[in-house]
Amino acid sequence: MRRFSTHGITKDHSLLEPRPTGEIWNYQQIELGFNYRMTDIQAALGISQMQRVDDFVLRRQKIASRYNEELSALTVITPLQGANTKSSYHLYPIRVPEDSSSISQLQLYNALLDNGIGANLHYIPIHRQPYYEKMGFKLGDFPEAEKFHREVISLPMFPSLSQEQQNKVIHLLIEIMN
Repeated sequence: MRRFSTHGITKDHSLLEPRPTGEIWNYQQIELGFNYRMTDIQAALGISQMQRVDDFVLRRQKIASRYNEELSALTVITPLQGANTKSSYHLYPIRVPEDSSSISQLQLYNALLDNGIGANLHYIPIHRQPYYEKMGFKLGDFPEAEKFHREVISLPMFPSLSQEQQNKVIHLLIEIMN
């Protein structure tokens, strides 16, 4: 039932299907499910937080701005922000280009985790999930989505991220990539 309530996604390694070496697969969608994860208490908390949403967004924008500035000299691609747009920076994904970086996405991801940085991967292409592969989708069907998956890493991004915590992320990225 828990898996059914989270889009059919599991992180249970005993249920994960084998994947190519060198790809990050920290979860798999093994069946079709739904998004039934919010309780009434969580909804009430969400309503109360709506009064602070502007502060949350402003804080995330400041964190993103600092990431953009500090990471500009590295061979990573930071999120593009259009001139007439405003992002809430739900995530802060960087891309480690396969053809122009001294380190692979997998090496960087593991180095961040090994140093206590809560990096993550968003999102594994849906056509590569076991549930959809059983429908006939396969590697190579959506090459740009697959390339993005091989290059992207989400850095820590949350309103309470302290300057000290962000410094640790930035300094580690600079150290690893130089």
